[in-house]
Amino acid sequence: IKLMQIDKLINTVHPIAVSKGFWDDKGSTYKMHECLSLCISELSEAIEADRKTKRANRDLFFKSIAIDDSDWNIAFEKYIKDSVEDELADAFIRLADVAGGFGWNGFKIDQSYNEELQNIKHLPFIRFSLSVFFIMKTITDIHFHPFKSRTLGECLAKIKHLSDQLNFDLFWHIEKKLEYHSIILEKKR
Repeated sequence: IKLMQIDKLINTVHPIAVSKGFWDDKGSTYKMHECLSLCISELSEAIEADRKTKRANRDLFFKSIAIDDSDWNIAFEKYIKDSVEDELADAFIRLADVAGGFGWNGFKIDQSYNEELQNIKHLPFIRFSLSVFFIMKTITDIHFHPFKSRTLGECLAKIKHLSDQLNFDLFWHIEKKLEYHSIILEKKR
């Protein structure tokens, strides 16, 4: 996602979260704690997926939907859902929702995201769980930092950097996760 596309993601995911009832008490301090904790929860699930060596298998996903396109969500659940990639995408989505829920400036988030990516792109890979721990630490800093949108952009950049180090397309996974949620919502109607 390039400059200004994070703002687009924020404007996409936040209305979905609102429709699911995540923002009934919008803007409260309690809500911020809850939302940031949910982001950390997604990252914990990524650590668990890594511990179980659950990785997405895009090749089998594509083969499966090529055989029977009507089973897209079944293929997603079998080959993508609950994988390291899927959980990191969930964390990214949740952080974008936090930005939307608190009305934080998308342009400033984009700007800090791109600056942080430039600052950390040279850093070597460290153990997965330690990388995720540092992302979690940055998330906890959001509440206390006076420039919350800047810190949130840094969190997003760290997730993107980790996905690059793991050699997967984070934004493909975000797109597919949103597609999966739209299919699930459609079935519930």
